[in-house]
Amino acid sequence: SCSESSRITQRSHARNRSSKRCIGSYSQQSGWRWLPGWTGRCRLLIDTHCHLNFREPFPDTDAEIAFAKESGVEQLIVVGCDLESSRRAIELAEQHKEIFAVVGIHPNYSADYKTEWISEIEAMLRHSKVVALGEIGLDYHWDYATREQQYDVLKDQLALGDALNVPLVFHCRE
Repeated sequence: SCSESSRITQRSHARNRSSKRCIGSYSQQSGWRWLPGWTGRCRLLIDTHCHLNFREPFPDTDAEIAFAKESGVEQLIVVGCDLESSRRAIELAEQHKEIFAVVGIHPNYSADYKTEWISEIEAMLRHSKVVALGEIGLDYHWDYATREQQYDVLKDQLALGDALNVPLVFHCRE
């Protein structure tokens, strides 16, 4: 699921920062270092895709945000997968200056889609802390929604994105 993979990814990145397999590493003395031999410093580190809006894997969002800050992450973009998680992403963005939101319908949530959801997503996109429409796209790996359902939702969201001229966060798998 979205939330499980996000938590695993965030924790594994944190554990592997000092690993030789990792592209970058962080230390309090030198900050972020990227690529072997590169001594430049990262000006601003942003987690561009997290799901702190999922309450079950992230029951203590304040602790997760503190962990990110301690690790050198200065901003987080919380991505919605459906209306509820999109609303929660905005709620978190309103509560924390370092959080921004992405709102939309993930392809795995397409089976329950109603066309009237587009007007609610449009209203969310007008919020000052919402930075993109997403996570939209196609996902043929899982069997949560048919290809036709996913395509219909994608088509409606692309039309909305075009009408509002907003950035898109695109999901595609298989």
